[in-house]
Amino acid sequence: MHDLFAELTRAIDGALAGEVIRSAASPWHGWLTVALMRQQARQAWHRRVVQSLSVNDDGEDGEREAGDVPGLPGWRFDFHGIGCCLIGPDGEIVDVDHHDTAATIIDPWFFATRIKSIRTRDLPERRLWRWLPGGSAVVSALADLRAAGVLEYPKGEHIFRLSEPFAARVAAVEAVEFADEGVGERWQRALGDHESPAVVAAQHRWFIECATTSFSAYAVLPAAAEVLTPDELLGVVEVLLAGPIGPSTGRAVEILRTHGDARSAPLVRRLLDRITTTDPPYQAYQTLAYLLERDAGDPQVRARFIELSSVEKATGFRGNPFLGDHAILALRHLPDLALPLVRRALRSTTGAAVSDIAAMLAAVDQPWCHRELSAALAERPGETYLAEALRRSHGPAAHATAYIPPEHDATRAGFSYEEVVHNSIAALFPELSAPERTAALELRGFYPPDWRG
Repeated sequence: MHDLFAELTRAIDGALAGEVIRSAASPWHGWLTVALMRQQARQAWHRRVVQSLSVNDDGEDGEREAGDVPGLPGWRFDFHGIGCCLIGPDGEIVDVDHHDTAATIIDPWFFATRIKSIRTRDLPERRLWRWLPGGSAVVSALADLRAAGVLEYPKGEHIFRLSEPFAARVAAVEAVEFADEGVGERWQRALGDHESPAVVAAQHRWFIECATTSFSAYAVLPAAAEVLTPDELLGVVEVLLAGPIGPSTGRAVEILRTHGDARSAPLVRRLLDRITTTDPPYQAYQTLAYLLERDAGDPQVRARFIELSSVEKATGFRGNPFLGDHAILALRHLPDLALPLVRRALRSTTGAAVSDIAAMLAAVDQPWCHRELSAALAERPGETYLAEALRRSHGPAAHATAYIPPEHDATRAGFSYEEVVHNSIAALFPELSAPERTAALELRGFYPPDWRG
C-alpha cells in the first residue's frame, strides 16, 4: 500500500504541473484523494462561515440554531451538537464538527454525504461516484488510503485528517479549474480514469474483495450489487451465505430480494436451515422475506416463519425489533397468521416493532386498522407511535381513543423516554418507502374493511 502513496503523489504533482505522469493507482483511489483535499478546503471555508454566525443580530456573541446565512443567498445553516451543517441552494451539504481549530479533521460520513450531494456537479466528485457509487463504498475505500499512509487518525478509529504531504497540496488542488475541459481531461489521464475493460475489471475485483471480507461486506454490498455482473454477485453471495451467520449474511439476502435470480434460491434455503432462534433477528427476517416473496405456499418456510416470528426477546435486544416486520410479512403472504402477529407487534415493548407495524396500518388506513390501533392504544395510553398512526389515519374510528401527552416531571433531571418520543415523533415515525407504499395499497384492497382474521 505504500506504493499507492507514491503513485498518488506522482500523479497529483504531475497534473498540478500540467503534465501527465500516468498513475498505476486505481482511478477511484486517485479521485478519492483529490476529493478529500477539496473537502479539507471546503471545511476551512465552512469554519469561516460558521465563525461569522457566532455574532447574533444584536451584534453580541451567540448562536442561532438555524436560519439563512447572511451574505450567501440560498445557503442555510443548522447547528447541532458540536457542529454545524450548511446546505447550499444546489443541495450541497457541508457538515463539520468542531474537532480542531483549523477544521482539518474529517468525519467519514459527513464527507460521504457531501460527495453524494454534489455527485453530478463537479468533475472530481462526479468521477469518484462513478467508481464508488454509494456513500458506504466511499467510506470503505478510506481504509486503503489509511493503509497507504495518506490518512492519519489522531482521535481513535473514526475521524481522520490528510497526512502532511497531501495537506500541503490542498491549496493547489483547490485552485484547479476542473470545469475547464482540457484541465479535466488531463487529470483524468493522470489518474488513469478511463473506461477500459482492464480498469472496469479492476473495479469489480475491488468490490468483490471488499464484499467478501467480514469487516466491510455489510457496508459495501449495496454498491457492489449495482456494479457487479449477476455471475460476480452470485459468487459473492455464495461466499457470504456459506460463512458465519452475521450482519453481512442478512445484507446479502436483502440484496438478493431485488438483485437475485433463480440460482440464488437454493443458497437462501440452505441458509434458512442453519438459522436458529438464537441468531440475531435481521438475518432470519431477510431470509424469510426472500423465500415468502417467491413461494408463500412452501410448508417448510411456513413452519420456520411460525418458529422464528414467535421469538419475543431476540439475541442482543430487550425485545424483538423485527416483530412488526414479521407482522407485515404475514399480512402480505400468510394472512391466516397475520392478525395475532399484528396485535403482538402493536403491544410490543420494543419501539421499532410498534412503529413499523403502526406506520403500515396508518398507510393501509382501513377500519380494521383503526380498530386494532385504537384497541392497542386503549391498553397503552402512553404509546406515542400508536397515537401518531391514528392521527395520520382517516375515518371516525381513527380518533375514537384520546391520546394524553406525557407530563413532564419538574423534579427530575432530563426527560423520560415517552417525552423524547412525543417531542420527536415527526422524525422518529417511519416514512414508508416506495415498495412499502405499494404494499400498503395492495393490502388495502386485499382485506375487507372490517377484517377480523
